[in-house]
Amino acid sequence: MKPPPSGIRQRGFALLAVLVLAGICLLMIGQISYRHQLDKSAQSRSLLQDQTILLALSAESWARQMLREDAEDNQTDSLEDDWAQAIPVLPVEGGLLSGCIRDMQSKFNLNNLQAYTTDTWNDELASLFSSDLDAFLNLLAVLEQDSSELRAAVIVDWTDANSDLIIPGSSEDPDYMLESPARLAANRVLTNIDELAGLPTFSDLDVLQLYPYITALPGATGVNVNTAPAEVLTALSSVMDRFLVEAVLEERPFGSLDDFYAFVSDSTGYMSPSELREQLPARMLTVSSQYFELLATVSLLDQEVRMRSLMQRNGAVATVFMREFQSVPLVLSENAQGLVSSFDCYNFSPDENAF
Repeated sequence: MKPPPSGIRQRGFALLAVLVLAGICLLMIGQISYRHQLDKSAQSRSLLQDQTILLALSAESWARQMLREDAEDNQTDSLEDDWAQAIPVLPVEGGLLSGCIRDMQSKFNLNNLQAYTTDTWNDELASLFSSDLDAFLNLLAVLEQDSSELRAAVIVDWTDANSDLIIPGSSEDPDYMLESPARLAANRVLTNIDELAGLPTFSDLDVLQLYPYITALPGATGVNVNTAPAEVLTALSSVMDRFLVEAVLEERPFGSLDDFYAFVSDSTGYMSPSELREQLPARMLTVSSQYFELLATVSLLDQEVRMRSLMQRNGAVATVFMREFQSVPLVLSENAQGLVSSFDCYNFSPDENAF
């Protein structure tokens, strides 16, 4: 058989080359189209996330306005104030917005322990009067956790500026240097409750149980008797027994600390207001708060963004000094009902916290 003429062979090769080139072009077009779709999807998701963040920030502006109006209206803070009411679920374009404002001084401030020295530690343990050290150890006992001195001591040594142990058995730089990886004590106030889980004697489960009752605020703060849950009120003093705490929850809000001391004095029947001030010092208490936390949740399409904003109110001016965001796919958030998150609203009412 004769081979095909050279002209036919050349046309065959040319056709094959055209087919290969067309295939390559189609492949390149497919890749370009695929990448374009990916970029478009990423831009759309980024735009959606920006939109949810802006909506969360609008809730922050609303919260600051609410706190400012409250300060202009009265000089106390209680669960009856407008800011204490949960934000109703609000429909926004494409989704929902919800949240709440919490009084952070309704909790025990762990940074109240930072200023302890060996002398003040021993003096207050020997004293019959209440102190921040007693209140923290009492809170541990109320929650049925280990309430040994060591658990407060590790917080003091983690936050104080020196390297001396407050009591034997606590932990300082030499102890943390033996860990893997090695580290040093912070020598500063706690900035987040989660730090507690990294200290000796505290487990993740312990911190989770303590979360609704403790906070980490800059500097020492008093507990607001108008907003504190029963567990925190009970921990303040041995005077605050079950029946007295129930009475306080029913009677509040108090217009002043004088009103609080007078009510407790009348309820106990054996201590005068002045004696109560010695037993439970006024520096540990307040009826007005400076620190508040906004928790806002924005759900748009398949994305959910949660924001935690810590605000300080001085007079009628509320400023934000810490803000955190958490982005959660809506499918995951719906399957995580029951999981405790620091971005969730805890609602403390007298009925829920009565013994």
